Formats: sequence, structure tokens, C-alpha cells
Amino acid sequence: MAKAHVTKKWVNQNFQRRLYTGYCNLQNLLWYKSPAYYTTRVEGWGADIYLLDQQTVIITGYAPFSNIRIPYELAKHYDSIAELHDLSPEYLDGLINKLIDETMKGVTTK
Repeated sequence: MAKAHVTKKWVNQNFQRRLYTGYCNLQNLLWYKSPAYYTTRVEGWGADIYLLDQQTVIITGYAPFSNIRIPYELAKHYDSIAELHDLSPEYLDGLINKLIDETMKGVTTK
């Protein structure tokens, strides 16, 4: 499935939980998922947007944006687990959910 070009405004209007991290911070954890969307900037590609459910996306790239930052240490922790083991997509989904749960502790969204 080809990813669709969208704007930051569109993403912000359509998803309540928008978690972001830098380029390649979750490459091992997200290897089996295809980004649903992407954004651009003046220099070209800006970020990929991975659709997790109707209200949640993970945004990763050179110019990620969002209302919720995934702490770098937390992203690297879960990504390193995925890197060290040959894990099934189902198990990786569980790790992604744990990452989101830990990131969302104490976060309130509108």
C-alpha cells in the first residue's frame, strides 16, 4: 500500500494521540509496518506517519511533529529489544503498546 501525502494540520485534526520520535529511533520496532502517510518540508521528505488505531499515530522522521514526544531512552530501549530478537509482528505490537503506555503516563491530551 502506498503512503499518502498529508499535511501536519491534517494529522493534528484527525488523530488525538500523536506520538513522535526522531528518524530511525524505532526502525527495528516498526520494521513490519508500512507508514500510512508522510509529510514534506522545503528540503523534501519530512516524516512518516504510522497508523496504529483510529486515534493513535507514531510520527518519525527528519522533521517529526506532535503533541507527545516519545522519550529517546524509552524509544531506544524498546527498539533494542526488537533488534536483539527475531520477534513476530504480534509480539512487536505488544511492545509498541507498552511503549505507548509508558509514554502516555502522566500525559493529558485534548
